[in-house]
Amino acid sequence: MDLFVDVMSWLTEYHIRSHSESFHSSFKTKYGMITKRRISSILAHVTARIILHNRRRLAYFNRING
Repeated sequence: MDLFVDVMSWLTEYHIRSHSESFHSSFKTKYGMITKRRISSILAHVTARIILHNRRRLAYFNRING
């Protein structure tokens, strides 16, 4: 129903959700599934993956602009 009432709002939400799902899918493809069990280990594992991802993105943009 939201699509018919406010199309732009629905599309904005859809694209945010689509971008997020795409990111998570590519992230899992690149780094694999999380195999840790303890919450602290999971947090450390995910944090390290995010840092590596951001480092790769920065290196990519530096090469383009360099």
